[in-house]
Amino acid sequence: MQQTQPQIYAEYVNAGKVRHVFLHYPIDQLHPNAYRSHEAASCAGDQRKFWDLHAKLWEKPVNTPEELTALAGSAGLDMPAFRSCFDSGKHAKEVRENVARIQKLGVSGTPAFLIGRTPKPGQPIKVAKFVEGALPYTAFRDAIDGVLAGETK
Repeated sequence: MQQTQPQIYAEYVNAGKVRHVFLHYPIDQLHPNAYRSHEAASCAGDQRKFWDLHAKLWEKPVNTPEELTALAGSAGLDMPAFRSCFDSGKHAKEVRENVARIQKLGVSGTPAFLIGRTPKPGQPIKVAKFVEGALPYTAFRDAIDGVLAGETK
């Protein structure tokens, strides 16, 4: 996905054709520290550095809060603000709610990409296409172009 995302952004997101919304979906059974990493990424997002920390977490998964804090520092975060956010658990509820929301949609693994039309406020996305796995750009291009053309499933 590290190679595919820039292409998707260049062709679709930056061109205003689609929005990319990230939903947290840590899977405890596979990655016992994933919840805290997702919380940390949200704290980085408070400083408009979500993707900076997200990329670093893919490069070097962490096992302790100390390693996570060090990684956040290497992402250029304001560390007192990060520590305050992270230590308070400010984003813990948001991460848990995202997991529940994704499970209701029937998603059981990651990476998973739900492609659909933007819903009305307060309504869930109506999934038109589902792309599962770290697939090449062409798989995403075909799915996105299909939804933009009105295709479903």
